[in-house]
Amino acid sequence: MHNLIKTIFFLILIGLSSCKSFENVSIPSFERISDFKPGEWKDGKLSFSFTTEINNPDKLKFKIRRVDLDILLNGRKIAEIHTDRVIRIKRLLKPEVKWDLTGDLKALIKPGMILSMLTGGKPEFSVKGTMQVSKCLVRRTIPIDLNTLIKLPF
Repeated sequence: MHNLIKTIFFLILIGLSSCKSFENVSIPSFERISDFKPGEWKDGKLSFSFTTEINNPDKLKFKIRRVDLDILLNGRKIAEIHTDRVIRIKRLLKPEVKWDLTGDLKALIKPGMILSMLTGGKPEFSVKGTMQVSKCLVRRTIPIDLNTLIKLPF
């Protein structure tokens, strides 16, 4: 029985030491924003959804543990995403994650800003923040900075 405990402890120690760092590992990253879909505009708020592609170029599976994102329209914050939902990323895949939000566009309602959007100017939609990925007991925070031009429904 004593030898069995030593063997199990030794295997656990070897397993944990193999996960001690991300030195030779390609970390997952948010690649792009796709499929922006505006919804209903009501009382200065716009419901919308968008999809982000996550790239996992490594042969390891990862978990995204925490996501903290600011959603910006023309450089002004309209919404936030703070989630502790665990997103599993299988190896060598590019899964897409869909986000459904309601943005407060009252900060954009200034003379000239909405007028420029109505006259055909395409606003810049940005996602900035961090995500925390983990493998075994090691966690790493990765910055996110994505931009795309969109068309609003008004």
